[in-house]
Amino acid sequence: MTSEMFCVTSCVPCAAYQAARTVAEAVTSPSKKREFQPARRLFGRLPIRLRSQPQLAGIILVIAGRDGMPVGTSSKIFKFRSGARQATGQTPCYLISSELNSHMPRRLPPLSALRAFEVAARAGSFTAAAEELGVTHGAVSKQIQVLETWLGRQLFRRAGQKMEPTPHGRAFAREISRALDQIADATRRYGSSVSSSVLQVSAPATFAMRWLIPRLPKFYAKRPRAEVCVSTSMTTDQGITGHFDLVIRRGPEPWNQYDSVEFMHERNTLVASPSLLKRRPLRKLSDIPQHTILSTDSRPGDWENWLQAASYDGEFPPRRQAFDHFFVTLQAALNGLGLAIGPVPVLADDIEQGHLVAPFASIEVARKSYFALTPCDADKPPLLVNFLNWLRDEGNAQ
Repeated sequence: MTSEMFCVTSCVPCAAYQAARTVAEAVTSPSKKREFQPARRLFGRLPIRLRSQPQLAGIILVIAGRDGMPVGTSSKIFKFRSGARQATGQTPCYLISSELNSHMPRRLPPLSALRAFEVAARAGSFTAAAEELGVTHGAVSKQIQVLETWLGRQLFRRAGQKMEPTPHGRAFAREISRALDQIADATRRYGSSVSSSVLQVSAPATFAMRWLIPRLPKFYAKRPRAEVCVSTSMTTDQGITGHFDLVIRRGPEPWNQYDSVEFMHERNTLVASPSLLKRRPLRKLSDIPQHTILSTDSRPGDWENWLQAASYDGEFPPRRQAFDHFFVTLQAALNGLGLAIGPVPVLADDIEQGHLVAPFASIEVARKSYFALTPCDADKPPLLVNFLNWLRDEGNAQ
């Protein structure tokens, strides 16, 4: 059987091949074997100007509809005319687009198959997926076969005694996982659980450890039945992922899908342990070079900005030790390893309790403020409103 190859260009790869099959069946003889190659393999990145490929039977462009969903097999097929000939030489070019048929329903694979596939790809085996889903190994295997048949692509392959995702399957699993996360998040936020006494909060690690968690007993005194579950994020990863009722971040930033409430300003100043300053006093700025300075990779420029604000004109301290995250730098400062630049009022309790000293407390450098973020248009149950008000009151008191 002779073969004809088609190039497929699309921003929706999984659906592209389903749509491409429809096009190929309409424009080639049934006796021909049809093969498909993505555009990136033939042209590199998605081309602005399609180059002629004599070995191709056709170039198929698949375009998403107004709702961002991929086209389905009921979409109309249009063959490019003179403009396509100029761009592609003698290679026929076909367009399949739901913009021309925007009323058609979404074509979705079975949700049960998608769920089984996502769990299997994430868990790393069919057996682990079966345990998580509470079904048999065979049931998971069957659901994945259903999905592979629907997509027309292999998603898993055998590797020794186990099945592992193909590169195409891993990429598809990442997108499906995000989509299921969004469904779960919307279900939780708009379902009956909005009246729950549990509040899911995401906050930067140092802020959570040194400021938020030490103050939670005050909130529990007002709401004894409440439970605040705190998850932490790093400075290097300030994106918002996961399912949270409230997210705390420094800003402002363009949080388009969230309502934001500013509740606390932050400033940087020099901090050190009392034991260190007892061994090696720090009475004036010129004493700084006698110490080791502790810096943080995720907070570049903190020392330079503070020394500039202090009008320091001496030599830069020769001894320096760097850490990847500030909470590690902070621990080194608490242990007397050197001087650090730390944020107040986040470290206010440590200073008040004598764990740290701020020898030049009047010299401060402004940092970004802290904001409380909640999803736009989502219900705000009484517990969330109370927590927001409490955050604002605590922040204003600093």
